[in-house]
Amino acid sequence: MQYLASLAIASLSAALFLLVADVFIVDLPARPLIPVFIRYLIVCAIFMFGGMVTSALPLTFQAAGSIFSICLTLIVVFGLASEAGDGPPHHWIQYFNVFAIARQFLVGGSQPDGIWVAIWLYTVACIVLGIYGFKHFRMNPEWSNR
Repeated sequence: MQYLASLAIASLSAALFLLVADVFIVDLPARPLIPVFIRYLIVCAIFMFGGMVTSALPLTFQAAGSIFSICLTLIVVFGLASEAGDGPPHHWIQYFNVFAIARQFLVGGSQPDGIWVAIWLYTVACIVLGIYGFKHFRMNPEWSNR
């Protein structure tokens, strides 16, 4: 259970930092003054911090978490680019930009039901990663000595 708790703490901390980044990057009043590439660099720095957090986790979680982080990075970057008007203006991207959906939900935006899609996807990903890691730890107890 301590491994699942570690995964939950890492996920929550990454989500918190991404939420803060999304608010400060996307919702800044002087948004046009900030070049898009600087926003991308800030997002990459946040994910580097998330990588440092997950590096303390066992190898199974690191491998699965890396794949999940890459997908989430692409989603957030495309979401930021779409909101800034520099990316593909797809309407479906708002269902995958978890933090924009959360912001819409909190302020009573136009599509508050989209947050349930994001919560469902995020929950399923965490459950799959948790079960995968837990099964490997039970079969390979020497990994817990890491």
